[in-house]
Amino acid sequence: MRVPLVAASLALGLSLLLLATAQSSTFTSSSALSPTSVTTNFVLPTGTPQSTPAPQPPHITGNATIICPGPLIPNTRGLDIPTCTEQCCLRCPAFESFYPPNKIQQIIDATFYIRQVSMGFVFFMTISYLLLPGKRSQPHISVLFLTFSLTLWYVAFDIMPGTSNACINEAEQSTGHNSRLCGVQGVLVVYFAHTSALWCSLLIYKLHLLSVWRNNVIDRYYGWLTAFCWVFPLAFAIPIAAKNLSMYPGVGFSCLVSNENLNTYLFYPLAIYIYPGLLCHAVTVAKMIHLTMLTSKINLGLSELSTNARAKITTKMQTRRLLRGQWRPALMLSTVVACFTVFW
Repeated sequence: MRVPLVAASLALGLSLLLLATAQSSTFTSSSALSPTSVTTNFVLPTGTPQSTPAPQPPHITGNATIICPGPLIPNTRGLDIPTCTEQCCLRCPAFESFYPPNKIQQIIDATFYIRQVSMGFVFFMTISYLLLPGKRSQPHISVLFLTFSLTLWYVAFDIMPGTSNACINEAEQSTGHNSRLCGVQGVLVVYFAHTSALWCSLLIYKLHLLSVWRNNVIDRYYGWLTAFCWVFPLAFAIPIAAKNLSMYPGVGFSCLVSNENLNTYLFYPLAIYIYPGLLCHAVTVAKMIHLTMLTSKINLGLSELSTNARAKITTKMQTRRLLRGQWRPALMLSTVVACFTVFW
């Protein structure tokens, strides 16, 4: 009884050993034929070992739908621009993606309607100064040129249709290369921004020279100054047109120039025009306060004063009336400075 039991045990052990050896050899041969690689294409082992195919890059079929994580949109036009990857793009204008939906568009729409109302008022002033007698000569012609320049500046914003001219499609910003109207708009907006700032500043400088220094030099050289205010801005507009630098700068609603060129062609020159004008106006106001304090002492009566004193006080009173009638250009300058500084 003991011998058959031992024989059976030996036979069972030998069978298990042979089975383990066969499985180990099969696994080793399969590993040698198919090296280990990272893949998502799993192949079940079969009787004949097969090599695993190399992984293929993902591709989009013609009927497949591209799904991009928000706020990205599918790159259906195959654009190769900084705001696009191979399959997805940041919606244009890009800065809208960082605000609640429709928030920026509501502000742009409000700006559009306010601009139309403002353009209507400026156009009314231009027509009034053209038709009313005595308004097409000194000193009123400066206001005529200012309102005319502002009217054309407003018109330049409406060259391209829509409330915003930032983009030509849902993903691509407007530039002078992909939109001819954007090229024209950038040149005109920059040019008339210069002319408007120059005419506004000229009014302030004239007021300052008359009231503080009693100098009428602007009237003596008014022809040259008129030519300067209309011709000098061409030094900035012509290079933009020649180099086709017009483009949407990334913020706002219209074409200007790129952020790299905004200081050179717009902000630095305008700062030179209007900030000294603001300083001159501050001096003018201080002079006006001083004159007010002097004229308040006229209670003694002009008859008790000498001829020179009466002439001096009369001149000061005339200057005071001049200042009282010229508060509109001062308000205009303050508005321009505030808007310009915030936008810069």
